[in-house]
Amino acid sequence: MFALANSVDLTPERHIKLVGYASPPRVSTGIRSRLESNAVIFDLNGGKAIVVSIDALFIGSAFIELVREKLVDPTVELIFLASHTHYGPSLDLSKPKLGETDVEWFQNAAEIVASQLNQLILGSPIAVQASYASAPCELSIFRRRKFLHPKRRPPFVQRSVQMMPNPRKSIPNDLQLLKLSSSDGSPIALIWSWPCHPVEASDRNKINAAFPGAVRAALRSELGSSVPIIFMPGFCGDIRPATIHASAGTAFIDRFKIPTEGEVEAFEAGVSAVALETLASGSPLNLPRNASYGRVELQLSDLLDGADSAMPISHLSCGPFSLTALGAEVCSPYLGHLAFDAAQPVFYTGCADETFGYLPTDVQIAEGGYEVERFKGFFEIAGRWKPDVIRKVILSVRALQDGRRSGSGRLHESVEDLFLSRLIEVDG
Repeated sequence: MFALANSVDLTPERHIKLVGYASPPRVSTGIRSRLESNAVIFDLNGGKAIVVSIDALFIGSAFIELVREKLVDPTVELIFLASHTHYGPSLDLSKPKLGETDVEWFQNAAEIVASQLNQLILGSPIAVQASYASAPCELSIFRRRKFLHPKRRPPFVQRSVQMMPNPRKSIPNDLQLLKLSSSDGSPIALIWSWPCHPVEASDRNKINAAFPGAVRAALRSELGSSVPIIFMPGFCGDIRPATIHASAGTAFIDRFKIPTEGEVEAFEAGVSAVALETLASGSPLNLPRNASYGRVELQLSDLLDGADSAMPISHLSCGPFSLTALGAEVCSPYLGHLAFDAAQPVFYTGCADETFGYLPTDVQIAEGGYEVERFKGFFEIAGRWKPDVIRKVILSVRALQDGRRSGSGRLHESVEDLFLSRLIEVDG
């Protein structure tokens, strides 16, 4: 594999509007940890692809286009990944109910990122070695819990799904880590993922990269202060940090709360410790020279009545290593339907490129809850979910992963043609 990576600071040095919560509006009062953009460029057969990880809630299509139009080579393939921190300025104009966009900073950030990517495009990728490891990080918790509410009419109770801690639900908690090094062993970049919402802050009004930033600092203490570190939030749509739940006054109800700074520090130290242990246990990978890339767009009208946009799905692969990125906050059961095995260097993530909203499973759709219905108003999404959502999504992912590619590594068959020869059954 041939690659090159870099990192730039993306922290506003002034008070700025923050995004991540519906209300009340927030303006930063300080900086807890700095925001960054980290990127790595890969050689394809006849082209290049860049994976860009930015400390942001989402990265909207307008920001992506603004960056792309400033590139010296507009044909380079791009995969934008948002860390999903809830404590930074908006880079997505399409979700104003989650926080206003500071237009001046939006444009400045696009300039900074475009300059960063141009340095990679004009640079010369070098041969890299890779190592991979994974380990469970049991510091997260399922955030969907069925709950009984009283009713005035028979049967006098109704069941609903609330955003509450649910320790009984088994969730994916594997921390994955891929290290890229030069021939002499010097670290070039590190790619890691752990499915969990970065929402652990004790002070929501401070600019904060959350646990991805804390782990980044810990890894750099081992690798060097300038090593680019790519974070992917995984399929974390229904997963939160486990340390922010506590009794709400009864013996049988736990609710999420804003943690103390001490609880935050303990949580971040715990995740960082697992990341450092995983880094030390990496096994070498044999990767070919060039990567391949493909992208499809699943029309949201296939999933939601009346929807008029699309969910992008990107796939980058190089030998045993692969990255599949979806433009949604994907709920965690999708990993099981994709036969995910953390022992393999196969990464799945949401919050990629233009993210439309949450992607629940068919079972979750039947249950209801925030990830199914209540998010829609905040994300400017309307329409009822259609049947067989999981099946349609898995078909699109598998078609992309298995599809024939052109010399540049881009998928060139239509998704519909691929479906016909690769239909699979998925139990929803």
